[in-house]
Amino acid sequence: MTKKKKNKFATILSLIVVLLLVFGFVGLLVFFTDNFDTDLKRFYVRCGNDVIVADRDKFSIKMNEEYKFFVGSELEDLTGNTEYVVSVIPNITSSTIFTFKANDTAVNFEDVASLTKGFEINVYDEYFTFKATKDLKDILQMYYKGQTLTDVPTYIDSDLSYISLVVQSKKSEDFVRINLVLKSEK
Repeated sequence: MTKKKKNKFATILSLIVVLLLVFGFVGLLVFFTDNFDTDLKRFYVRCGNDVIVADRDKFSIKMNEEYKFFVGSELEDLTGNTEYVVSVIPNITSSTIFTFKANDTAVNFEDVASLTKGFEINVYDEYFTFKATKDLKDILQMYYKGQTLTDVPTYIDSDLSYISLVVQSKKSEDFVRINLVLKSEK
């Protein structure tokens, strides 16, 4: 090869490498901003092949089935130590707001602070398992022990996201909110 051909080959090869790097960077931005719909997030949750980097609506899960959610943070992945907290809270939307009665006293669903103890959640270093085994009335009964609850809708197979699974980083303000739709075991 002549010197001129070598320079031309090196120039083309350099251009290809630069273009691959640019496309790779843009691809990472698309991935970590949920197709540019959110701010750049470094915190994520993965369930199966589904990577969740932003709030997710209507994530379907089946009753009595255990789900494994892997938790990561791009910054913390470098150290191998992702610290996080898992909780379950009411998902308040215009279609999920309701008032129920506890011993004839009206209670707004939106005033319930936590629903976490109504679910089987086991937290490990890199992942947690989540299992829904109770209907909404049974979960609320855990918080209103000894009281008679009425006017509580069933949320199994309702296609409404009455609850949100929240995974939050302990080291930053980053979190992922997954609005769950519960399906029967069918």
